[in-house]
Amino acid sequence: MDGHSELSGLSCCFCNKSIAITDTDPCDINILLNWDKQPNIKKRNQTFWCHLECFRERLHEKVSNYLFVDLLSIDDE
Repeated sequence: MDGHSELSGLSCCFCNKSIAITDTDPCDINILLNWDKQPNIKKRNQTFWCHLECFRERLHEKVSNYLFVDLLSIDDE
């Protein structure tokens, strides 16, 4: 991809701005409830969309040290 192109039609769940399609955006955050429950308990999930930079800004530094997002380039260089 050539950096920013068309808008994805999605809004970021952190900043509420539109998300352009790039090499790293849009990102999705999946919330899975009851993942540890027994099979008879219904598991539920929901997806939220965000900019990678918004996600990175909100992670605690101790958590971000364990994630691969530092390997991704925001500048698409």
